[in-house]
Amino acid sequence: MKNNGRYVLRAQIQARVHAIKVVLSQLAIGQMITYDQLSELVQEDIQKRRYLLDKARLLLLEEHKCFDIITSKGLVRINDSEIVNSSTSYIKQAQRKAKRGLLQLSSLKNPNALESVDKHLYQNNLAVLGLIASSQQLHQDAKASASAKSPKIGMVLQSIKETMN
Repeated sequence: MKNNGRYVLRAQIQARVHAIKVVLSQLAIGQMITYDQLSELVQEDIQKRRYLLDKARLLLLEEHKCFDIITSKGLVRINDSEIVNSSTSYIKQAQRKAKRGLLQLSSLKNPNALESVDKHLYQNNLAVLGLIASSQQLHQDAKASASAKSPKIGMVLQSIKETMN
């Protein structure tokens, strides 16, 4: 053991993550915990040691317990409907990144001059990123048609959306 202090520090971090995990796992759906309460629990400002909270939330996500952030206040355990609605942000994030990837690929001066392996990868990436970027319209159409009086269109769009995933 070269640096005994490093191991002690790691053990302290793990203990704090575990303490946060235990407290969060006891929250009922809809119940909130403030950042002040979490800071008191770990005896540090949790907003400055965000990684402790992030790790605990990740561990609880694996146990199918989801939380949403209430800006500058704390966390709340969310129900199934809220989980579905909050997952939309992941789709939007993927679409933004896909659009950036398409812009980057479109900056190639001469894609035909690429070697065969790179050209194949270029074409595949272009297709996949294009599909992800265009899925936003399918998502919006499916949402709109679900509330409209045309269930057939909604079912078709929903099935297309499911095949994309």
